[in-house]
Amino acid sequence: MRLKEIDEIRRWFDDYVASFYSTCGRLHQLELKERHSHRVAENAGLLADELGWDESARHLAVAAGLLHDLGRFPQYRDYGTFYDFRSLDHGDRGERVFREDFPGDIIDPIELELIAFTTREHNKKDLPVGRTEKEMELLKLIKDSDRIDIFRVVREHIKRGETDSIYPGIGPEGQFTPAVLDELRRYGKARYDQLRTLSDVLLFQLCWIKDMAHPQSVELLRDRGDLEWILDRLPENSTAAEILGSLKGSMLPSQTCR
Repeated sequence: MRLKEIDEIRRWFDDYVASFYSTCGRLHQLELKERHSHRVAENAGLLADELGWDESARHLAVAAGLLHDLGRFPQYRDYGTFYDFRSLDHGDRGERVFREDFPGDIIDPIELELIAFTTREHNKKDLPVGRTEKEMELLKLIKDSDRIDIFRVVREHIKRGETDSIYPGIGPEGQFTPAVLDELRRYGKARYDQLRTLSDVLLFQLCWIKDMAHPQSVELLRDRGDLEWILDRLPENSTAAEILGSLKGSMLPSQTCR
């Protein structure tokens, strides 16, 4: 992919987002996803550079990062929520938008299929099987890039006292939900519909580092202070301490976990 094509993709994306502003107004939630999409594209470019991807592959990563959340905009318009379990699978919806609305003549058909694949699969709990090496390389990079920015989004909203705009109805920090602790202890994963408190959310996020495909992704989180910030906020709990102990020590900041 060439830089010229990236510019065309950005223009299409801006027009796509603007169409929702014209019908829904400049809602905070839509602006949040627009900014998030641009930052995921930026993260994808940074990681591609760290991994030594060539220019064409880097441009593809940036494009896939920008377009990964296309499904979020119709999701919020139609359901008023970003919770997939209360509405629809935004990855599946995003692939549909991409295939139906994106001008396919902008990019090579192979690249188009790669972006469609990553858009559909980026939010799935488990990685797909039986896919090509190129598909999986791009998907893993986009999943890492997406999660890196979610750490930032959650941190910023907690600091501003605006968590209800991203996790409506979630309880305050200070305690964990037993079912969440059990799932994270046993499987290292939990479901969004199980999260009841902000402490659940933060521990759930921290467990993502086990699934990060690239150590460079974790290093970026450490450099930005996101991991240490979460660790400092978690309440004392023996099961939570066990979960933290299961994370690789080299992946966490060098401090004592409670």
